[in-house]
Amino acid sequence: MLGKQKYIVHLCTGGFAHMARLLGNTIVYAAATNRRVIPVAHNHSAFGLPFYDVFEPVSNSGPMADKYESAQVLRSRIMLDPFGDTVVGELSATWRAEADHKSTNGAHRTSYALQLGRRTAEYALAIDVRQQEFPGIQLTTGEYAHTSRYKVSSRLFEDCQLSERFKSYIVDRSKIFDPNCVAVHWRNTPDKMEPIEKLTSEVASALNFCPTANIFLATDNSLSRNELQCRFPTTSVLTLTPLPDLTQGHFRNLHSIPESQLLSQLGITKADQIGYALADIWCLSRGQHFVPSNSEFSKLSAMFRSAPVLIGRFFGSPDS
Repeated sequence: MLGKQKYIVHLCTGGFAHMARLLGNTIVYAAATNRRVIPVAHNHSAFGLPFYDVFEPVSNSGPMADKYESAQVLRSRIMLDPFGDTVVGELSATWRAEADHKSTNGAHRTSYALQLGRRTAEYALAIDVRQQEFPGIQLTTGEYAHTSRYKVSSRLFEDCQLSERFKSYIVDRSKIFDPNCVAVHWRNTPDKMEPIEKLTSEVASALNFCPTANIFLATDNSLSRNELQCRFPTTSVLTLTPLPDLTQGHFRNLHSIPESQLLSQLGITKADQIGYALADIWCLSRGQHFVPSNSEFSKLSAMFRSAPVLIGRFFGSPDS
């Protein structure tokens, strides 16, 4: 019985780092308002897995402790009633996105609704503006209207650790990754392409300090490695994540590629894609020098670099 506990449903959006930042916001808000978080990740195209397949709460109390998520709640034929604080069984619940509405500052916002039979609860998504309040449940994507778009929250990685299943990707990577390297993240896709000139200038500066170091490259396009290798022909450029050629097809970024194409092109699943992304973050956080892109993936890696204790706490020790 779920009782009178209050909840906030978090709709996961964006790529992995974007999702982690916004979910961190939601966890902070939930802790301040004594709510438990229900992350909706399994039907998000960039994630595509039950949230708790990847993350494991580190505490028996706090916003993430119940390990409720939409797939589990629906499988158990129980859904929280947003019109009160009771538990409703045998309930068919659907989320639907309404048409875009212009806010007062001219920006477009999508409102969401939870429809339970003939009743509908509508929600604003920003968690620092007044939502249409219902005692049992709130809905958000974790956006704060008045904070920086790229402000990285570490809260998700403080409240959760990597599941044993996904720690195996870190263990495998640790066997071949040398931290004595220039760790480079290069966004090189149609929706966000970093200029190679800026990147190579920063890599060259790092190699001046450590001329014997190799280059570890985390990127989202299979063409990136050869481009960077051509600029540094006497330095080994290492990529460890299977990547597609994004010039083939109609996908603007790596996380938008459906699992069927990942399987046919690369022989990997969506779970593998997430595991490799986590392994790349682990490598970027541990390289001797770091050359970032202007992206949330780089900012998440920089956050781990600034908090070494968090690296071990979240990823675990690959040698143990």
